[in-house]
Amino acid sequence: MLQWRASSGKTDASRPRSVARRLARSSAESEAMEAASRLQLIAASCSAIPH
Repeated sequence: MLQWRASSGKTDASRPRSVARRLARSSAESEAMEAASRLQLIAASCSAIPH
């Protein structure tokens, strides 16, 4: 995942089909990662601001 993201510019230009296939396959995974990152941001902001 990290290596592919680092070279995403090259793969997008050279192999758009494989990129589209990978995006479609990992769409659910990316949604889960986005939800997890949002929860982490919310938890961090709540802990940083005392109520």
